[in-house]
Amino acid sequence: MITAEETIDKTSFATSFAWPAAGARLAPGGGGSPALPLTQAESRVLSLVKEGLSNKEISSVLGRAEPTIKHQVSACLRKFGVPSRSRLIAVAR
Repeated sequence: MITAEETIDKTSFATSFAWPAAGARLAPGGGGSPALPLTQAESRVLSLVKEGLSNKEISSVLGRAEPTIKHQVSACLRKFGVPSRSRLIAVAR
């Protein structure tokens, strides 16, 4: 809990969640590698995204809730520094 005397540095907190500019977080050389490593679950989701499956279809295949899949796809988008699924597929191939 924060007391009245304490303050929060909102700028550092907000920038840690800011969407990067297109390509800004790609690994040096833009070789299609994520700037941060993917988790095992994100890797499985990414492989199904590359096959063209929707979040609902991926949810069914993996037996996970659709919001979980949406979160993992979003994490992949952030880590590859791309704004869309189609760009994700292009850089992840």
